[in-house]
Amino acid sequence: MCFAAGVRMIYDGDVVLRLVWYRERRSGDVDNRLKQCLDALQGHLYGDDGQIADLRIERHEDKNKPRLEVLIARAGTPEARQILTCEFGGAR
Repeated sequence: MCFAAGVRMIYDGDVVLRLVWYRERRSGDVDNRLKQCLDALQGHLYGDDGQIADLRIERHEDKNKPRLEVLIARAGTPEARQILTCEFGGAR
């Protein structure tokens, strides 16, 4: 999916990562999805998951548009602080 979407940003150094999972229905655990997502993003958004300095994951329900939203920024930047503190108003 990263290749199809044209994602080619590999950061050097530490990154912060936020995953917002909008699931179709109330089933599935966040922790069961986490490793799959991190492995799939490795080599696309960062070179190695050892670069992840801060990780946030949350889930919401959205039966009409299930998806995974991924936000990433270099650690210690204003962008990193913004993605870690922003509010998401998904269907709950």
